[in-house]
Amino acid sequence: MTELEGEQTADTNVPKTRRRTTLIVVSAVVVVALLVVAFLVFRPATTTDAGGATGTAVPTSSTSAGATTPGATGSSTGAPVEPGGRPTQTPIAFDDDAEPLPGVTVAITGLEAVDGEATGVGEISGPAVRVSVEFVNGSDAEVDLRTVQVTADSGPDRTASSELSGPGVVAFPARLAAGDRATAVYVFAVPADQRESFRVFVDSVVTAPVVLFEGAAPSA
Repeated sequence: MTELEGEQTADTNVPKTRRRTTLIVVSAVVVVALLVVAFLVFRPATTTDAGGATGTAVPTSSTSAGATTPGATGSSTGAPVEPGGRPTQTPIAFDDDAEPLPGVTVAITGLEAVDGEATGVGEISGPAVRVSVEFVNGSDAEVDLRTVQVTADSGPDRTASSELSGPGVVAFPARLAAGDRATAVYVFAVPADQRESFRVFVDSVVTAPVVLFEGAAPSA
């Protein structure tokens, strides 16, 4: 190969080497940029307190325990919050009544010791307490009773009482007209030796705290 041909070959290889170098540099820049974007997108959110310290943000509940629910009456400030998470009014005796909604009262009108009847799935017959719950609508508007839930527990450990099918169970009507009253009857399995402390929860609507009745249930 002549000297001229060698020079031409060397000149031809220079652009190729430069192109490879350029591609390597560009690729490295792209990779670094992608890493920076990924870090900014996926890094944990931080919060800064008044002193300048930072930390990972923690979600907080929108409703604080014991806060008064809008539209509800009765004292719920400082009241217990049951495991279900619903604000609960201060406990009242079985011979008292409560006003969960303006003009609407609820009361326990009967407590009886009965032999519980089990006809539903998972129910077990045995010693039970029959509870009569009455709503009186003293307001000017109809009240929807379809969402009412009544539950109970008993004993020093607050053991949940299973609801049974009978005897004498009666459901609330779907709605309660202004000026009317309605009674529903529930039967809860409660051992005879767990009745010194018996609690009944009446949850009428989500905008009102749960009404809590407590006291001793009849043993026989």
